Formats: sequence, structure tokens, C-alpha cells
Amino acid sequence: MDPKPIIEAILFSSTRPIGRSEILQRLRSFEKEKVEAALDEIVGEYKRPERGVEVVEVLGGYVMRTKPEYGLYIRSFKKGKGSSLSRSMVEVLAIVAYRQPVTKGEIDELRGVDSKRPIRELLRRNLIEMAGRRDGQMVFTTTERFLFTYGLKDIKDLPAIKELDSL
Repeated sequence: MDPKPIIEAILFSSTRPIGRSEILQRLRSFEKEKVEAALDEIVGEYKRPERGVEVVEVLGGYVMRTKPEYGLYIRSFKKGKGSSLSRSMVEVLAIVAYRQPVTKGEIDELRGVDSKRPIRELLRRNLIEMAGRRDGQMVFTTTERFLFTYGLKDIKDLPAIKELDSL
């Protein structure tokens, strides 16, 4: 039996990143080389431009997700409110991502307005978290869910500010 369709089914059905070592361990009835080759083949196949989904490495594991360029179409099919971020939430999330660890006071100072509501909503969505205190204020950082949601292996994978300025 070929491990490739099994790996594809595992990635498709998983709600979390699945690491290479976990795949190898759980499919130990197959030859290690065949499992590794099958996983590499799947990743390569889903990179092709005619595919609407991709297999990417996030947080030390692989996930299957829709390609970002199709996000607008996907959102138009989703019903209900609350899946997208407001402008104020995006501003706060960017500040936390690039300046972490950062306090509410520092966020408010950069934005020029009170950030209580967007911070509360980002906490509720588990995109940021409280990571202690500094000078009597709560300190915020991004979460693993943030990395997962935005397809980052690590916070260092964020584009540099200079790269964004050039856009």
C-alpha cells in the first residue's frame, strides 16, 4: 500500500499541524523513506499553481489550507459575522506582532487612541495573550494561533518593516 493517500487524508482531516516525526511514528508500518518521499511529493504537488489548496509547514508541522490568493472568494461563501478583523484590531495585532512584548499603554501611544476593545477581542480570538506585567501594565505577545492563522513557522518569519514600506 502507498502511504501517500493516507498522509494526504491525515493532513486534510487534521485541525492542527502534524509534524514529520509524528507522521513517521504513526505510519511506522511503512518504510521510513517511502513515507518521507510521499510527504515531500504531496507538499510539491500542492505548490502547483492549478491547486486551490496548499500544504505548508507551520509551527513545526504540516497543514493543508486554502491558498491566500483565494481568501476573498472563500470569505464570500462564509456566513455569519466575526471572522474578519476590524481595522483597529489589525492595527493592534500588527503592533503586538512587531513590538512584542508590548503594553497597552505603548499600543495606545502608537495608535493615538484607546485600544481596550480591540485588545479584548484579539484576546478572545486567542491571537494575542497576556505575558506578564511591566511597570504595572499587562504585557501582550502573539500566540501560536496567530502563527498558525497567518502561516508563520516563527515570529521571525514576519516580513521586515522595510519590506512592507516598499509596497
